[in-house]
Amino acid sequence: MKPAPQQIKLSKRKVRLTVLLPLSCCLLPVTCCLPPHAAPPAVAQTLDTRKAEADRLSKQGQQLLDAGRVKEAIVAFEAALKLYQSIGDRAQEGAVLSNSRYENDSHKNVRF
Repeated sequence: MKPAPQQIKLSKRKVRLTVLLPLSCCLLPVTCCLPPHAAPPAVAQTLDTRKAEADRLSKQGQQLLDAGRVKEAIVAFEAALKLYQSIGDRAQEGAVLSNSRYENDSHKNVRF
C-alpha cells in the first residue's frame, strides 16, 4: 500500500513537468525581449501627459498670480499640486506649495 502514494506523487510531478515545461518555453522568449526596467509606452505616455498638464496649470497659476487674480491662481496651483503628487514629482510639489503659501501669506483674505 505504501508504494501507491509514491507512484501517485510521481505521476503528479510528471504531469506538472509536462504542462509547465512547454509553457515556460513559450513564455521565455517573450520576457527575454523586454527591456529590464522600461515602463510600458501607455504608462509613460500617461505620466508625460499628467506632467505636462501639471506644468501648464502651474504656469497658469503663476500668470494669474502676476495678474492679481489670487483666488483663480490658488485653484490652478491646487490642481497642479494634485497632479504632481499623483506622479510623485516632489520637487514640483514643493515649488507649487511655495507659491501657494506665499500667496496665502500675502493675501490673508484668501483662504484655501
